[in-house]
Amino acid sequence: MWMQTGCCEGYKVRGLQEQRDAGWRITTWPEGKDEPQNDYWVKEGVFFRPRPDMPPSHTEWQKASFGAPEYNVDESEKNAVLELIQKWDEQISPTNA
Repeated sequence: MWMQTGCCEGYKVRGLQEQRDAGWRITTWPEGKDEPQNDYWVKEGVFFRPRPDMPPSHTEWQKASFGAPEYNVDESEKNAVLELIQKWDEQISPTNA
């Protein structure tokens, strides 16, 4: 597992990468706010929401159960998450030039 935090396009983004699942557990909130607003599981650029009957905990980074793909993610939030995931993936496994 590998956890990172960053800011991009007006969003704070916290991500936990679990290698066995080849995806990222993502929490986002607008910069200037203190509480997380959205939780996603992001795999290969596809966003999934947690199931309402099994919400994730903001204090424990256990894997929650995620449902169907979420297609209504705010475009700037989506871009921020994908940009940071790309950056973090490159830090984990830098490509050979």
